[in-house]
Amino acid sequence: MFSQTTIYALRAIGYIASQDESKMVLAKAISEKMDIPKNFLSKILHKLVQKGFIDSIRGIGGGFRLAKPAKEIFLKQIVELFMNLNHFHNCFLGIHSCHRCGIHKKWNKISEQIISLLEESTVDQIFSDIEEILVCNSTENCCNNNVKIQEQKL
Repeated sequence: MFSQTTIYALRAIGYIASQDESKMVLAKAISEKMDIPKNFLSKILHKLVQKGFIDSIRGIGGGFRLAKPAKEIFLKQIVELFMNLNHFHNCFLGIHSCHRCGIHKKWNKISEQIISLLEESTVDQIFSDIEEILVCNSTENCCNNNVKIQEQKL
């Protein structure tokens, strides 16, 4: 649904937003913790700096931090940097003149909900509990597995 670049951008800015505001976040840490290839990440971070969403400081003690409060950065603003949201209004099947297929009305509702989610959600909401996410990302005893374990206990 979202391009890989968009997903990486949301992960990166979400991770930065989840860190202590007084400290700079290293690209290496973002890359490792969010599982984003370093070369790909540098291009994403550069664009986020250019557009004023994050600040960058080079050298010792440098890194990245948000340029404004996380509650003021909406997901839609980030997504629009990396992909065209108008594609969500196009036909689900890719038919250019479609307005009557059986999927069109259902897809229209879903795409409107996606756009609303992006318009109403801010980057501070991406990783509200970053530690739990990082543990899930690094072990097999995670979200889905915990559900299975709890179901077995019932």
